[in-house]
Amino acid sequence: MKLRINDKYEISTYEYGYMMRKHVGSQWKVEGYYNTLQHAVNSVFEKSILTETNDFMVDFRNITTLHEGKESLIAKIESIRDEILEGLSWNVK
Repeated sequence: MKLRINDKYEISTYEYGYMMRKHVGSQWKVEGYYNTLQHAVNSVFEKSILTETNDFMVDFRNITTLHEGKESLIAKIESIRDEILEGLSWNVK
């Protein structure tokens, strides 16, 4: 079974459970092995957040910038969650 989450990640089954794979160039590279589908999905979520927020920098001396940065980060996290859920629901149909 393969669950294509988005253009970057997919979850596949293998003999002992699930593996998360990341699209790198023209190939899919294994990023991790998991006992349950939930653990694999959580890992995709965590890696997506780390990738998207890697360049997230906030000037903590300015409260307005801090608030705007927080709102932007929350929106990115919600977008990642929605993309993963959409990918999972699309594969179930």
